Amino acid sequence: MLEVSLDGGPVPAALTPDAPTADVCAYTTLAAGLVAGGVHDVHLRLRGPLRLAHVGFRG
Repeated sequence: MLEVSLDGGPVPAALTPDAPTADVCAYTTLAAGLVAGGVHDVHLRLRGPLRLAHVGFRG
């Protein structure tokens, strides 16, 4: 599970892959629609056997 929070506050998004990938080098994409105004620290917490390859933002 990947938990996303702003400024260390509550977790507005918790993302879980549908199923494990075939091996540790296989990738899957998770996405969440969060809206935040202003400047924030983004906290990502990985729970379980996950690896993080890329984080992207757009706005």
